[in-house]
Amino acid sequence: MRSYVAFTGKDKYLSILVNDSNEKIREIVAHQGRDEDLDILVHDPDWKVRAIVAECGRDKDLDILVKDKVTSVRKAVAEQGRDRDLDVLVHDKIVSVRRGVAIFGRDKDLDILVHDKAISVRQSVAKHGRPKDLEILIKDDHVSVSYPAHIRYWKQQDDY
Repeated sequence: MRSYVAFTGKDKYLSILVNDSNEKIREIVAHQGRDEDLDILVHDPDWKVRAIVAECGRDKDLDILVKDKVTSVRKAVAEQGRDRDLDVLVHDKIVSVRRGVAIFGRDKDLDILVHDKAISVRQSVAKHGRPKDLEILIKDDHVSVSYPAHIRYWKQQDDY
């Protein structure tokens, strides 16, 4: 019943439910995106709630959550594509976070990630198809990187 009430998005109920003991209820409240709730939920003990807060994309929340200890929260921050977060997360120790940075295709990130030790990060770089990255990646030791890079490289050549 509380979840239905939270879904209604009515202020008088959200103000109570933001402190609910059930994390699923707090997730629903976070999805509503009210500033006063997000101010509280950015520090929630449940990582799923914090990830939803990150998805709301408020700068002040992203400033906090970019340093979150939970990978999924940092991935949610990376998915917002904010430059100052990507500047930090391009060096994240977790592969999936760096892959999330590669998706945005910023030149300065791809310059770093094209040489990443993780195969899946280099695969993500290959998907963006910058010619200078592809020239590097077609020589990659792993066929799961070199083959798609090679195909993409030659496809670009045909486009010109």
